[in-house]
Formats: sequence, C-alpha cells, structure tokens
Amino acid sequence: MLINFLQNFTLELHSSSSSSGRRRLVANVTNQSRPTFVARGLRPDAAFSATVFAANAKGRGEPAIMHIYTSSSGSPSAGAEDEIMVSVEIKPHLC
Repeated sequence: MLINFLQNFTLELHSSSSSSGRRRLVANVTNQSRPTFVARGLRPDAAFSATVFAANAKGRGEPAIMHIYTSSSGSPSAGAEDEIMVSVEIKPHLC
C-alpha cells in the first residue's frame, strides 16, 4: 500500500491584540511546495503574530509561532504596500 505524505504549509497571520483583546486574521496563505510565504498590503508600523504549520494526510504538525513587525511609514519604502516574507524550516515528522 502506498501512503501519500505530501505536505501543505500554512501561514496564519493575526493582528496583535486590539483594545478589545481580540486578534483579527489578516492573512491565511498555503504553499504546497515549501514553507515560504509572502503577505502583502499590511499596515505600516504594526505588530502581527504568525503561526506556521505543516499538514499532511496524517494530520497537522506542531505550529511555529513568531512575532513579526512591519516597518514604519517613515521608512524609505513609504508609499509602497508593506509586505512580509516568512520562510521557515519545517522537518517532516513521520509516525
């Protein structure tokens, strides 16, 4: 029997807690080849919580959680949409 262990990698990007204490999902990106993601159109000078995980036919792996910040609007790239590129090394865990 052939078992398919193809993986998908997912980035969930949430805004940092607001005054109400709730986080808002601002990006949900899946990549089927490697754990590299680009999120565009983010507010400048903002904080985000990024959760990255792998999933395959056996289930979802343990998430990697990071805190990410966009540059301020006074940066040299002001006027352009802020974007974040996240690349994470995830090793497959076969049980």
